[in-house]
Amino acid sequence: MRTAEETAQHLQVIITNIYLHPAMYGETVAGVEQALWIYHATWAYVTERDGDYFKALADAGDAAGSGVNSFHSACLAVHPGAPEPEVLEFVLKHWATVTVHLGIPLPAEYPDPMHAFSPNTGQPQSPPSADQPSADG
Repeated sequence: MRTAEETAQHLQVIITNIYLHPAMYGETVAGVEQALWIYHATWAYVTERDGDYFKALADAGDAAGSGVNSFHSACLAVHPGAPEPEVLEFVLKHWATVTVHLGIPLPAEYPDPMHAFSPNTGQPQSPPSADQPSADG
């Protein structure tokens, strides 16, 4: 059986991977946010930092104007009909404050949210193959 420390390190890797590959963890922005919530909450439980986690989440919620709602819902409340990439950027930005507060390392850079999901479908978008031109030409 793995130790709490090994489990926490594994959860940190998953959290980092969510920032790097959000569409792998949720078919929609709401799904990505749910994954972030579950993995952060589990990490906090394993490390016995539940109080820190809920405080960081409450502070980020206050900053985002989401109160008890999700960051996804907060963004859509202010910007109804916002495109998925814009909502994803909002969600990742506010979750990143929680991640940093807990001392979980963030990737130095994570992909542009504009390329995480296909436009208007909420489905993961595949990058163009080498023999297929990109949208930029």
